[in-house]
Amino acid sequence: DLKIIIRIREKGSFASGSATLDRGFLSVMKRISEAVAKAPGRGGGAGYTDNIPISTRRFRSNWELSSARAVTVVHALLRNKAIDPERVLVEGHADTNPLVPNDTPENRAKNRRVELVIERGDDLDQGDTLPLDAGKQQGKGS
Repeated sequence: DLKIIIRIREKGSFASGSATLDRGFLSVMKRISEAVAKAPGRGGGAGYTDNIPISTRRFRSNWELSSARAVTVVHALLRNKAIDPERVLVEGHADTNPLVPNDTPENRAKNRRVELVIERGDDLDQGDTLPLDAGKQQGKGS
């Protein structure tokens, strides 16, 4: 199975403690949705937070914040009518799957993210290939 992950960090996409996409990030989401529309397979948005507890009027916990951010990103994707909503799911992980230890402000920032994951299994055509240097472009847009 081939899995494509588009990592959206909090900085530049969401204000701290918010699940509203920054206006400047909407054009990036439009480009992402165009790429997702062309990619076969199923996918979804998974939200993650750092381990600093949140308790606000809107979010009782990091579970709610991570889920709300994932929902926001998926709604932005689904503005593209070429994406079938039945292909998409939403997950909120709170602080359960950190990329790095939550031991510094910089590391906590890396853990606050939404990941768009597209999984391609049996529908992958024999002729589909990725260039050998495809992984070097991973940092773009994340």
